[in-house]
Amino acid sequence: MFFLQMVSLLIIILGSGKTLAFVLPIIQSLKKHCVKKIRALVILPTKDLALQVYKTFKAYAQNTDIDVCLITGNHPFKVEQSQLLYDNNFFGYVSKVDVLVCTAGRLVDHLTMTEGLDLKHLEYLVIDEADRVLENVQNDWLYHLEKHLNEGEEEDLPKLGTVLNLSSLQRRRPPQKLLFSATLSQDPEKLQKLSLFQPRLFTTVVENAEAGTATMNDQETGTFMGKYTTPNELKEKYIVTTLELKPLCLYKYIEEHDINRSLVFTHSAESAHRLAILLRSLFKDRRKVEDISSQLPGKSRPQLIEKFSRGEIDVLVCTDALARGIDLPGVECVVSYSVPKHLKTYIHRAGRTARAGEEGLAVTMLTKNQVGKFKSMLNQANKTNVEEVTIQEEDLEDLGEQYKDSLKELKKVVEKEEQTNLQKTLSAKKIRRKKRKKTNTIISSSVSNQ
Repeated sequence: MFFLQMVSLLIIILGSGKTLAFVLPIIQSLKKHCVKKIRALVILPTKDLALQVYKTFKAYAQNTDIDVCLITGNHPFKVEQSQLLYDNNFFGYVSKVDVLVCTAGRLVDHLTMTEGLDLKHLEYLVIDEADRVLENVQNDWLYHLEKHLNEGEEEDLPKLGTVLNLSSLQRRRPPQKLLFSATLSQDPEKLQKLSLFQPRLFTTVVENAEAGTATMNDQETGTFMGKYTTPNELKEKYIVTTLELKPLCLYKYIEEHDINRSLVFTHSAESAHRLAILLRSLFKDRRKVEDISSQLPGKSRPQLIEKFSRGEIDVLVCTDALARGIDLPGVECVVSYSVPKHLKTYIHRAGRTARAGEEGLAVTMLTKNQVGKFKSMLNQANKTNVEEVTIQEEDLEDLGEQYKDSLKELKKVVEKEEQTNLQKTLSAKKIRRKKRKKTNTIISSSVSNQ
């Protein structure tokens, strides 16, 4: 197990294998323990990612005594507390958990409000999608975590040096910190906050398909941090079109190349929803189209991801919330319908395909005035061979009437949804007014009786 030395590791991994890189060694290491204590803490930026990592831990912890717990806020707070620990009459608070998987914000809630939560036996602190977690300042999670890890050290030291407590006279060893990301931050201020001890950087690099050698030489290893690479199996293309014809070009490209599993990224939840409605009308029964965003109820997102993974959805339109870490097997094509503003975003989107040695395709849709900036962005990653795909307007003429009908359908559906949402809002306001009126009546009656 390569990371069992007490050093901090910064690990940059593209494609499949990142989660197993920490799940398997942690399980192997914790098997030796007999007493339940939280010994591994895994922090992720989103609920969906946390659920995915939790499922991986559960799958590989089968046939062991290791218990894994997930806290993301999807369950009531008291339910999560009961999953974490219980109060024993003789021993006080007792942990039920060996591995805790969580989001940063929910972790702070439990650190501040769950009595008896103990991380003093923590051996491994894993921060997955590290650059994004470090950007999350919600509830100042890093401050609260460090405070919890460090508090009470002096009180824990025994007053009498008996044989039974001599071992505890030694200062507790801090947990080993492991940061995983495809695009790790170079910001020294952010990394300094983690108090890394003798940090070591491990990276994966793209091998030259012909020579079978890595493209990064020894002189580059010291400056590799922050550089981005993509697999050789990934083909990258871009399409130049107008805003008006953009949806039709996307439809034409998917149909013409018979792409069955595509992930389409847009800049907002509203844009994703409207594009999905339009594509649904264009494809009709030939392909199943759905959209997924943070606006959907928490339980709906994992269900859609599961359906897409099983092949029940052909085109999944989404926002960048799905760009990081989520494992979606068999994605043939990733489409950046909205041009990525940053190279990091492009790398994360493209990373949803061409995974584990499979071939994949990344297509970016641009207007003419976006081409120069897009190519300049790719030059930062030494990408100069991204192929342009031309779709002539003449080739779209036969689809003109169908496109007009689909646009009318989009307008009709959106107007109906807006009307439904308006009715829900008015109904909710009416209910609140009735409750306030009833409360005021009760108060008035009470005052009159007095």
